Amino acid sequence: MSPTIMRLSARAVFGQKRVILVLLPPILLLVFSIFASIVSPFSEPLIEPASVIFGMGIILPLVALLLSMGVLGPEIEDGSIVYLLATPTSRYKIALSKYAVAAVASVVLGAVPVAMSVLILDFESWGVAGALFVGATLASLAYCGLFLALTSLVKFSTIAGLVYILILETLFASWLTGLAYLSVGKMGGAIAQSLSDDVPAVGATINTPYAWIGVFVVAALGVLITGQRLSSFQLKGDVE
Repeated sequence: MSPTIMRLSARAVFGQKRVILVLLPPILLLVFSIFASIVSPFSEPLIEPASVIFGMGIILPLVALLLSMGVLGPEIEDGSIVYLLATPTSRYKIALSKYAVAAVASVVLGAVPVAMSVLILDFESWGVAGALFVGATLASLAYCGLFLALTSLVKFSTIAGLVYILILETLFASWLTGLAYLSVGKMGGAIAQSLSDDVPAVGATINTPYAWIGVFVVAALGVLITGQRLSSFQLKGDVE
């Protein structure tokens, strides 16, 4: 990995107004959890809708999408990626560096708030919070690989990413077992459930070994596809 590319990528994500867009989802999750814990005398049953469905199901992938797009998308859109590609740095090293920034930030801004949401709702549920943190962390790694590859492949990656999150992840994969195996969120959920029996299962489920292997496969393939895609760019900014 390249420290310089990582520093520039982090600056692109958290610079100017973009940081507000990135911080909004986790703040929304925490505010919602605090509000729910105040208005409801029984907070433990709220872990499923707030922390699992809303937190892991919507906020986590949305954060990963915004971060993955932020480290690569603007450079592709304005053509400035050609200056980076003009250097002798390996395209796969560039992809890995950008992935590392998105993945670390996604864990901090996605997985950590999910765990915090559980503790806000029920401070005694440390086992559930820890299990969801591990599941959300591994899901973040896979999401960032997936969305980074999507950003490098698709022109309208924002729309494609939202379709994946809202249609495949939230709607179909939640109840159709076959599509559940294509869901990164289901992989993270299965991992969390394997670590704590108290983690609620929502809709269709997948087997644990597949989930553990799947998150790393998706993450690795995402970086490899991004590196390959960057290798196909010409210095004039077009694709061969």
